[in-house]
Amino acid sequence: EDQELLLRAHYSSCYHTLPEHLLAYRIRTHTPWKKRFRTRISMGKMKVRHFLNREEPINSLLSGLVELVRLGYDGWKEIRHRLLFPTAVSQSNIPTQEERQEWEMLISEIKVSSER
Repeated sequence: EDQELLLRAHYSSCYHTLPEHLLAYRIRTHTPWKKRFRTRISMGKMKVRHFLNREEPINSLLSGLVELVRLGYDGWKEIRHRLLFPTAVSQSNIPTQEERQEWEMLISEIKVSSER
């Protein structure tokens, strides 16, 4: 949804990059292949539709090709990950209780520091 909004708004908006990170954290070190696959397919469809609706067939084709390349790269990374970490693939991506507590503590620290 965020990507689609940015894509629609970029024709009439002005964007800037902030010099510092406001908030950044990662919950997983490895995203499951099926989730990445679904995300890439839906992003590709959204971009192709957007550019076709704007009558920009070249951009539509290029964005579709980019998503296919990304999908291939994601597949290669998944194969590599499974070869390097065979036991990690069989384990669940659900965080442990300790990881969850650590993240909650970090998030609360960030909230407190942002209120100052």
